[in-house]
Amino acid sequence: MELCRLNGLKEPDFYDDGRYFKIVIYKTIENKKIFNNAISNNNAGIVPEGAGKMPEKLEMDKKIYDYLIGNEKITRKEVEILLNIKERRARDILKMYVDKGYLKKIGKGKNTYYILNANM
Repeated sequence: MELCRLNGLKEPDFYDDGRYFKIVIYKTIENKKIFNNAISNNNAGIVPEGAGKMPEKLEMDKKIYDYLIGNEKITRKEVEILLNIKERRARDILKMYVDKGYLKKIGKGKNTYYILNANM
């Protein structure tokens, strides 16, 4: 409950119906305007402007690239922390960048790290 208060969240609600115990933990919605538009009935059947379009450069690409510019190398664990993702996803992302030729994999096992491919 302390963390909820510190982060400006409503305190959790606790319910006990005799058979089950239920806790409701509230969270904030980052952009309430977007949320309200998404749930309003006025938008039914309207396709958003950006639907079906991919951004030219993903934020993930920029974060990894910026990190490598400042640090010269990156590990899987650092990608997990940087992007707030799980181990499996970090491995998949790094493998994809190696396969595309953006990164070069150095080492094996726990000693593995990645650098920008000089041939790019």
